[in-house]
Amino acid sequence: MGTAEGYKRPTHGIFRIIPNSWVPYAELMRLDRQSGFLAFYWHYLIGLGFSINAHPLSTSIGLSKLCFLVMYLGLWTTVFRGITCTWNDNLDQAFDRQVARCRTRPIPRGAVSTFQAHLFTMAQVAAGACILSPFQGAVLTHATINGILLFIYPLLKRFTDFPQVELGFGLSYPVFTVASMLGKDPLAPLFDHSIGFSARLSKVAESSLACSAGYLYVAGVFWCIIFDTVYAHQDYEDDLKAGVRGLAATLLQLQAASVSYTAKTPGAREKLISLSRDLISNLELPSEALMRMGCAEPAAMANCRIATDLMIFVHLRDSGGTGITTKDLAAKCGADPALISRIMKHLAAMNVISQKGEDEYCSTPLAEALAEVKYRDGIIFLHDVAGASFRYLPKYIKKTSYRLPADVTNGPFQAAHKTELSAYSWLDQNPPYIQVFNNYMSGYRAGKPAWFDPGFYPVADRLIKGFNSNFSSTFIVDIGGGKGHDLIELKLKHPSIPGRLILQDRPALISTLRSSDFEAMSHDFFTAQPIKHARAYFLHSILHNWSDDDCIRILQQLRPAMKLGYSRLLLNEIVVPRRHAAWPTTSMDQLMLVLAAVQERTEIQFAELLKQAGFNLVKVYSYELGQESLIEAEVDE
Repeated sequence: MGTAEGYKRPTHGIFRIIPNSWVPYAELMRLDRQSGFLAFYWHYLIGLGFSINAHPLSTSIGLSKLCFLVMYLGLWTTVFRGITCTWNDNLDQAFDRQVARCRTRPIPRGAVSTFQAHLFTMAQVAAGACILSPFQGAVLTHATINGILLFIYPLLKRFTDFPQVELGFGLSYPVFTVASMLGKDPLAPLFDHSIGFSARLSKVAESSLACSAGYLYVAGVFWCIIFDTVYAHQDYEDDLKAGVRGLAATLLQLQAASVSYTAKTPGAREKLISLSRDLISNLELPSEALMRMGCAEPAAMANCRIATDLMIFVHLRDSGGTGITTKDLAAKCGADPALISRIMKHLAAMNVISQKGEDEYCSTPLAEALAEVKYRDGIIFLHDVAGASFRYLPKYIKKTSYRLPADVTNGPFQAAHKTELSAYSWLDQNPPYIQVFNNYMSGYRAGKPAWFDPGFYPVADRLIKGFNSNFSSTFIVDIGGGKGHDLIELKLKHPSIPGRLILQDRPALISTLRSSDFEAMSHDFFTAQPIKHARAYFLHSILHNWSDDDCIRILQQLRPAMKLGYSRLLLNEIVVPRRHAAWPTTSMDQLMLVLAAVQERTEIQFAELLKQAGFNLVKVYSYELGQESLIEAEVDE
């Protein structure tokens, strides 16, 4: 008999008398766990009580026959439970080895092989068939359906977060099996092949017996869901590590994320959003998902685009808490009231705005944000510029025989906008859209953690500590830093920073800047870096705009300026995880694909880029599920 650390041979009940060689098989049948027997058995007793009292009353069943049925069903439950538990353990043996409570079961500990367990399952099935042989075919049919439902359960742990629902379908099914034993099968019309299938369904739907049994069945399903969810909490941490999916894991993760969010733990908000989306995706029907992706979300974006032109979000904001009717809103916008009514209904359904009454709406925090220029322009850019490129992507990819776009002047963007210019050159030549893009980028990071926030990158330990003005008076150089938002916020949150803060960007932009927080200088990052031996050289969302070859050229211009063992290279970029990338990460990667034929990179890809440019990747700092990370690198000796 195989042993495992922590295993103790049961010594109660039947285990006192059976040989040691029988013990693993008795354990597979869960004869040592009587509480589980009751979880199965009481559904048979409920079915028995229902069947006896269902019309017509079973007056012919005396006490002796009732006692016999109770014992008979107990025998069947013991065998049937053994079949399903053996099957479950055989399929779940890899998971069980990773779960503390389960690793001492017979198969994980090696007391029973996979083949032996399958043989034992078949032997129990044969025994179960013998037990049910006195009954008519309908009983065997129901028992088979019941077995199939429970055989599916362990498979669903791998594909859905709601295997408890299917388990409920299986454990609660005996109400039909027992009823058929007593000649009161609620589903009997379904097996009447003398009539058509639709007629059979009609008979079941019209049957008061079937209706009563259905209510009882549904109640049993809900009881099982609650019971098994509570039961599964004991294995929560091990299940997550093993990759076992279930409602308990999802609910506990939601609960933990909610507590962390209340405590303002970094990454908790993102985790909570991700888990909420997981919950919705598991509840959503395929038809609902298609309507959401293909109609609801595109329509919401199109309606938001119309709303920006008509200043609907501004009017909602100005109406305050009292709200505004669609009639008054249409008058302010100069639009058809019927059109405004339909737009507002959908925006309310998508939780963009809030409906107060019939054809009366008010603003929400999201709608108020969309009234601001930076978010309003985000709608315009994403709908007009990026949205057109996405809509053309399937046609473009098909035309190129499904090759990855690699030319910045010949991709989905160019095909959609009928231009030979790169996306950024096109924006420069279309002033309304370059302004829209710049405003959108200012709002893109609003509300998200910055790399110098507490719990992200340790600025004090990694940069301030060790600063040496003898090497250089410059603390940090922000290369391609736009209007200097990062430097301004860095100085605000770390007022004790020593040394100079230098911003570098294109001459046209630098000439417009006036700030006492930093020094501004013109610089092309494809040329040699003029500031020598600074403590840090910082690039924020620069490399994701360029191909690998261009990235290496940019980085190589920095290397000669950096002091070995002192200067640090900081890259504030999206780092795509190897598994389970969040939608903000993948959507930005898709945006870079259609706009510029470039990509967001993984940690391995960044490490390779840095290596080719003469750097070593020291560490990647990230918030959990945060969109942007900070990559720290140093000059390779």
